[in-house]
Amino acid sequence: MESKGSDGIFDGVLGIEAEMRTRGWEEGYTVGREKGIAEGKDLGKKQGSVSSSEIGFYLGCCVVWAEMAEIYKGKFTKRQRTRIEGLIDLIKKYPLGEANADGMTHILDKIRAKFKVLMAQLGHARQVSTRSTPDASGAADSKTGVVDLSF
Repeated sequence: MESKGSDGIFDGVLGIEAEMRTRGWEEGYTVGREKGIAEGKDLGKKQGSVSSSEIGFYLGCCVVWAEMAEIYKGKFTKRQRTRIEGLIDLIKKYPLGEANADGMTHILDKIRAKFKVLMAQLGHARQVSTRSTPDASGAADSKTGVVDLSF
């Protein structure tokens, strides 16, 4: 009978290992989940900032081009002005304040593609000179559609 009594004492000790393993896993899971959420928020803020900066850059370029197209009408073709306006409209549709909006990536990809096309149409590789008097007679090259922005 003595041996049965001593076995009962060690039963609790043997169960402690399994209990500690379960408790450790649960605590580790909770801490890992909290850290994952915090890291996810930080990454989301950084990615949102990058996307917002990119959208702001595209919009800023388009606003400047639209203003230039208004001032120097002969320098921009109707197609170029239409593309500028279309890109501005598309950028305005981008859901900046909605983190989980459907189609954000799709809209951003469209904006990027349209911006590249517009840059090519405007001849972005050309240098803009700093002459103070604009030449109102300059028009887009009819063969290439490139706008000469030198003044």
